[in-house]
Amino acid sequence: MRVETMIEYFVYFASFCLCMYALSSVKFDKFTHVSNPTKVQLLWILLSTGLAYVVSQFIFALTIYR
Repeated sequence: MRVETMIEYFVYFASFCLCMYALSSVKFDKFTHVSNPTKVQLLWILLSTGLAYVVSQFIFALTIYR
C-alpha cells in the first residue's frame, strides 16, 4: 500500500471522528420528533459521513495530494 493512500485513509477517518464529535452536540431529537431513536442515529451517522467527505476533500484540495 502506498503512503499517499494510507494518508488519505487517515484523513478520512480523522475527519469522520471529528464530524461525529461535532454533530454529537446537536440535539436531533428536539427537531425530528421521531419515536424510533434508530432513525435519528442513522441520520447522525449519514450526516457525519457526508460532512467528513466534504471536509476531507477540502483538506486534500489545500494540499498537494490532489
